[in-house]
Amino acid sequence: MQSRDSDLELVYTGMLEARRPNREEMASKSRAARHYDIIWENLSLVDVTTAYTISGNGTGTDGASVPRVGITSTVISSPIVNPVSVIANTTGTFQCETSPGNPVATVVWYKENTTSTTGNYTQITSGTNTSSTPDGDLIVTHGTLTLQVQRDDQDLGVYCRARNKEQWFTSGTKKINILCALRT
Repeated sequence: MQSRDSDLELVYTGMLEARRPNREEMASKSRAARHYDIIWENLSLVDVTTAYTISGNGTGTDGASVPRVGITSTVISSPIVNPVSVIANTTGTFQCETSPGNPVATVVWYKENTTSTTGNYTQITSGTNTSSTPDGDLIVTHGTLTLQVQRDDQDLGVYCRARNKEQWFTSGTKKINILCALRT
């Protein structure tokens, strides 16, 4: 907590008392603490935490710059088996998960028709959802695909791609095995 940090105690106390520390008081403090003196007018207390926001540059409201951390991988976390057996004319659900990063990643789903000799990759835009969970100071992004599966989707491949900076990361492909109901 900032009130127990010897370098930030003067800044924290000053914020609580609405009194800016003078230059002599700040001179012996760390470079980080002296930085707060420079941006004093932009500081505010949020839930008794010294905070500031500088719009548009990734600085958070917890008093520290929020670093942009690129994800390093993405995997299809569910289903685990490959190929995935799905009954024709029902839905199959796929889960994609990124490594931790910041900010939240963009997740895009694709289907791959491997029976085509030229390779046919099509982005899937319906039945997709993205959510995220915290992982320490970073964020894990989860993508969900609910795919309506037809009989002619046999051997169709499904994969996801994700990015939160410049580089895209691609999961492995899950093949679909269509199960057909017996007619009696």
